[in-house]
Amino acid sequence: MDYSHIQSFFGSIKKIVQKDDLIKDSIIFAFKKYSTVEVVKQDISFKGSILIIKSSPLIKNEILFKKNLILDAIKELSGKQFTDIR
Repeated sequence: MDYSHIQSFFGSIKKIVQKDDLIKDSIIFAFKKYSTVEVVKQDISFKGSILIIKSSPLIKNEILFKKNLILDAIKELSGKQFTDIR
């Protein structure tokens, strides 16, 4: 039996996951550079152009103050443009 189609499918999934990890690493770096907020990969998700951070309201308030700087840094580092942080 030829299982190359399954191997190809999982290879494409692996590439997507690796790309998401690189974007998340860029997001973490941008937060470290422009704020005092510590973000971990498990707290980061995104839907389309919306970046979603799971955190307390206090941390989200601090993110709001530096939002434009953080969004610009993420775009520069990863090439992915987010329009908002929630």
